[in-house]
Amino acid sequence: NARKTVRWKATRDENDKRRFSSTFGTDVQRNHWIGNRFRRDRDERFASTRIEVGAFSKSETATRSIRIRIQVGRSIFVSPRLEAYIGRSQEANRWQTRERSQSERKAKAKLSSKLHASYYADSMQQLDVPLVRNDEIADDTFRIRVEVETIAASVLPGQFVMIRMSESDAPLIGRAFAVYDIINDNAGKPRWIDLVYLRKGTFTRKLAASPLGTHVTLWGPLGNGFADRPCDRLIMAAGGIGQTPMLLLGREALGTQSFGLPPRPNGWASNVELIYGARRAGLLAGVEDFRASQFEVSLCTDDGSAGQARLVPDVLAERLAQIPADESVRVATCGPEIMMEKVAEVCEASGIDCQVSMETPMACGIGICFSCVAQVRQEGPMEWDYKRTCVEGPIFDSKQICW
Repeated sequence: NARKTVRWKATRDENDKRRFSSTFGTDVQRNHWIGNRFRRDRDERFASTRIEVGAFSKSETATRSIRIRIQVGRSIFVSPRLEAYIGRSQEANRWQTRERSQSERKAKAKLSSKLHASYYADSMQQLDVPLVRNDEIADDTFRIRVEVETIAASVLPGQFVMIRMSESDAPLIGRAFAVYDIINDNAGKPRWIDLVYLRKGTFTRKLAASPLGTHVTLWGPLGNGFADRPCDRLIMAAGGIGQTPMLLLGREALGTQSFGLPPRPNGWASNVELIYGARRAGLLAGVEDFRASQFEVSLCTDDGSAGQARLVPDVLAERLAQIPADESVRVATCGPEIMMEKVAEVCEASGIDCQVSMETPMACGIGICFSCVAQVRQEGPMEWDYKRTCVEGPIFDSKQICW
């Protein structure tokens, strides 16, 4: 009866009848299961049902089109074809509403499920976009740029995106890349993101050989990101390709950029240092970006071809010993797991707050596949449990990890 009423209201004259039947008729028939669900489920979730029929004005869209919105309790059903007619202002309103209710959903889930995670991909966007940059910036290290305005506006330092080739199923699953940089347009609004990757496996070799304009599929932003706890000095310890999440973190700490939607506080550190190590000088990528951001940069390589011929944890231990006792210090680290373990040991011995960015292999990035688990210490009868780094990380306190 509800569907008949909607159809009758929407087809009061011949013009509306033709427009409604050609645009929405099949969608209403395809969604007939909604009515069946009403009859099957009589509980309180479906106590209130509201059906709205309306039209956009000519100022909102180029063509006048019918809008159908069915609200059943908390659930809202909109015709798939209708989505194409919704204006940017209404899209923004839906985004803000989803953000406001996200914390409430998490609080309820946490009370009812032991598998609840703190950072589900509620605000994730999936986009199919072309490459606008894909060039080599160091030996076997490439930097790509894609235009993803919604992701660029909401990403936090330390978060990541999943990426795969749009026009190919080989490889099938995506790869996790930390967001390296955010590029603003002429109006100062975030519009592009840059990702840095090492050409090593099947996917990255294929991506490195892709010309500009090749379409890739991204979904994100994902994960929790680094904390914004104030300190006098932030030291970032990176090894290999682990420098990728550090550029945004350092800029936020110095206050030169702000990130997130709404933007979270910045300028929470007076000094920022980067200790960056690699096997040889040719693998050090993006050093000029860090120096241009006014970071103090210390380089080290295994063969001594650039900077000191030492390991990152050793350089960090020496640097911590030089800092005055009255200066508060935080450490953030990303790189090979053995390096992060040694960095964590150095920080624990010195009583320094340290966060690690785990690089466990991921397949989905949204907490479904359980392929990215890490052993994390917890309170209770069990000393540790497996945690999904995509939705409970990838950023953890270094003392939590069972190395």
